[in-house]
Amino acid sequence: LYSDAGYTTQINNGDFIASGGATTNVYFRPTANRNSTTGGDGAFTVQASKSGVVGGLAGSTATSTITLTPVADTPSVASPTVNEDTDSGAIAITRSAVDGAETTHYQITGITGGTLYSDAGYTTQINNGDFIASGGATTNVYFRPTANRNSTTGGDGAFTVQASKSNLVGGLAGSTATSTITLTPVADTPSVTDANTTSGIQTASGLVLSRSAVDGVEVTHFKITGITNGNLFLADGTTAVNDGDFITFAQGNAGLKFTPTGGGNGAFTAQASTTGADGGLGGSTVTATITVGAAVASPTINEDADSGAIAISQGGAETHYKITGITGGTLYSDAGYTTQINDGDFIACAGATTNVYFRPTAERNTTTGGNGSFVVQTSSSSADGGLFGAQITSTITLTPVADTPSVASPTIDEDTDSGAIAITRSAVDGAETTHYQITGITGGTLYSDAGYTTQINNGDFIASGGATTNVYFRPTANRNSTTGGDGAFTVQASKSGVVGGLAGSTATSTITLTPVADTPSVASPTIDEDADSGAIAITRAAGDGAETTHYQITGITGGTLYSDAGYTTQINNGDFIASAGATTNVYFRPTANRNSTTGGDGAFTVQASKSNVVGGLAGSTATSTITLTPVADTPSVASPTIDEDTDSGAIAIMRSAVDGAETTHYQITGITGGTLYSDAGYTTQINNGDFIASGGATTN
Repeated sequence: LYSDAGYTTQINNGDFIASGGATTNVYFRPTANRNSTTGGDGAFTVQASKSGVVGGLAGSTATSTITLTPVADTPSVASPTVNEDTDSGAIAITRSAVDGAETTHYQITGITGGTLYSDAGYTTQINNGDFIASGGATTNVYFRPTANRNSTTGGDGAFTVQASKSNLVGGLAGSTATSTITLTPVADTPSVTDANTTSGIQTASGLVLSRSAVDGVEVTHFKITGITNGNLFLADGTTAVNDGDFITFAQGNAGLKFTPTGGGNGAFTAQASTTGADGGLGGSTVTATITVGAAVASPTINEDADSGAIAISQGGAETHYKITGITGGTLYSDAGYTTQINDGDFIACAGATTNVYFRPTAERNTTTGGNGSFVVQTSSSSADGGLFGAQITSTITLTPVADTPSVASPTIDEDTDSGAIAITRSAVDGAETTHYQITGITGGTLYSDAGYTTQINNGDFIASGGATTNVYFRPTANRNSTTGGDGAFTVQASKSGVVGGLAGSTATSTITLTPVADTPSVASPTIDEDADSGAIAITRAAGDGAETTHYQITGITGGTLYSDAGYTTQINNGDFIASAGATTNVYFRPTANRNSTTGGDGAFTVQASKSNVVGGLAGSTATSTITLTPVADTPSVASPTIDEDTDSGAIAIMRSAVDGAETTHYQITGITGGTLYSDAGYTTQINNGDFIASGGATTN
């Protein structure tokens, strides 16, 4: 009990409270979850007093009874996990622990993923919004999921419950509680396609496993059993699948491969699973049937060579084979090639393998006359009446043999692309020469295209371009006949792009690499104005050798160039000078009084040559810049005559006529007989050894 509407000031038993006049209000907060039926109603008594002590009490007590109407609280509800397509059994709705008989009903809403029932016989359906009577502390309902619905296909089931003290919306109280029925996926029966093949030949199609139309990603695997009369593989044809193995859905759906091993048709069974173990299996098994027929080998032999044994492999119940369509040679039943088989003959089945032998027509091959062949059909007797199964053809590929080609051997300059180098097919060959193998590439890089983008490596096969096939050679930088040696490669013809097709001898192309001079380097010294340079080194390119025999000198400016340290043999613009080996020295004498600021620096250019004529020049020019450091020359100075004790006035120091801005200062020494000043006011004294700034042509 409280004395205020904010429920902050509690009134205890025995407390006196002040009268508010004609009416005094108090406020009651019931004990949690107490009501008329659980714990009983609330109450308190009141007696009036003329003071705040017991002595002031008078009159009788009056009692207030607070009737606590029951209200339903939030129930709880179970959330079971059941298999797809399986009834849930009893799902318990549990009355709130603080509720009693006041909770008489529950309202059901939000039913998804199936149907809800109030009885274990699943006969009385509960619809969204229905009220069901409370069964006391626990009330059971029953859920039947929608067919083939599960957690991954359609989603789990669910419904919500709210307690009520009547079967009307007005009696609802508390929050809703949700039951989630987790629907564990269960695999259904899958499907599989059949396949056909011939004896000993792996299937090329079929054997595709698919989930049931009502299943989804919950089916992750298939279990394989009952493999009969052969070996089973994944789609790659090499990864074995054994009896009892689980394979993934993706592996099964990609299609399996079956290789017969004899004994008749092949088979295997498959069952879907939601895991890679037996616990996930569901539905029934399905059987794949592989129909196996007879097979006949199709050998490849060289032209004019006997085939050896060509195997006809037994498919099933045949006793004979009918032979027809013999072309391109003669067929025999014996390894001695004595007993000929004619078109239309029946030969007896010798068991798992029956051999025949083919001798091709002379000089016939795949491109000249065409391949050989014959047709086989199984039979249960030696007459047409016993024929069954499809006709199967043996094709005897008659491989042409390639002969030795020829190849050009060009001469090119060092560091120059070859252009097309022709490989010419042997005159006796035709389309059978499909490729050339390239080996022994030395001294550069070989390409198959004129753009020099597709490199040919040692051992590579290149496609034949017909009668002539061009390749292109780019020599190693700076390599030539005398430095590193010439380039080369060898060619051998082939009837395929592999080593097994090679035939004939190799032919060699030698690419003669004529030496060419490269760009040299040349020193750029810094010297004083009017001073000889000393030796200026011209250095042969690092990639060059004896092929650089001369240098052409051009662009001589700012002085005279000489070939000797005595400065006696002048070099003129356009002259060729002999190379002295790795380093060749020249000597520069600048024009008198020329320097970087007056006239500019000296310079000359150099270009290497393999002879002393313009035709031998190669590479770029290199330039030597001779920096000519300015040097000050002797100035002149006036010598005035003045009276004793008289200032001189301006005494002019005149810069040398050949100097310019390079003369920036003058040093003054030997001052005698007076004092020297730098200004007309005679205030700034110049002492012996001082430097004074040049005023230009004349300094006073």
